[in-house]
Amino acid sequence: MSEQQRLASIDSAIESRLPSFSSLLFEAKTRKKLTFADIAKEIGRSEVACAALFYGQATASAEDVNKLSAVLGVPREALAAQMIGFPNRGASVEMPPTEPLIYRLYEVVQNYGYAYKAVMNEKFGDGIMSGVCFKTDVEKEVDETGAAWAVITMKGKCLLRNASSTKPLSKPLGSPALLATMHLPSLLPILIASTAAAQEIVATVFSHPNFGGQSKNIVGYGCSNTGSVGFEIQSIKLSKHTFGYLYWGANCQGTRIFISLDDPDLRKDLAPKSILAVKNQ
Repeated sequence: MSEQQRLASIDSAIESRLPSFSSLLFEAKTRKKLTFADIAKEIGRSEVACAALFYGQATASAEDVNKLSAVLGVPREALAAQMIGFPNRGASVEMPPTEPLIYRLYEVVQNYGYAYKAVMNEKFGDGIMSGVCFKTDVEKEVDETGAAWAVITMKGKCLLRNASSTKPLSKPLGSPALLATMHLPSLLPILIASTAAAQEIVATVFSHPNFGGQSKNIVGYGCSNTGSVGFEIQSIKLSKHTFGYLYWGANCQGTRIFISLDDPDLRKDLAPKSILAVKNQ
């Protein structure tokens, strides 16, 4: 590592939102004076994938744990007990983000999101780019003037939607083996989970500022009209892991504002007519 190379370390402002092993990994990384490029080379991952492991945003294999233990000099047992599990993705970044670099990435999607969608639709059809079957990396380029440019690559599998049709399906979707095992008992947990999500309280609205007066719960993620609450909404509390938009028109149409925190006073804005609630997980 160059003597002038500065190392990324854990930020105390987000430490409480990260898994406990993050501090252990970052402390060892600093102690060993290793960059993510150094560590990635040793564990056979990309730099971004390596960093995602440190922040608990990627699934760690037993091989990852063994290699990290060897490179960082951290007891394997201490890492394995914490890292080999299922990550709680999305917990490290609040929305909208306030950290300037992360906010610029958010801003890129705000500015170019529909342009990306339009071009991808024309190239691939009606579908999405997977964030699960997905690879990403960061490179540095220097142009002829000496200016440095960040090159972020995102590569996701294209997943097309099934075309809707009123005609009976000529053949079943998916493999016969999968369909044969997806009998009713197997589907029940999925149906129960879906029903629970539909009945989950996503926000509580109040008729007075500072969460006073009458209150009513908003149930279920997605769009909800607020006309049924019976009063003009003047403050709102969001449930845990929920963010969304307040709309001044019914059916989540018209002008909107983004909300990710409780708002004790909505009198500065028009009374919202609908709410779009989204689960932040």
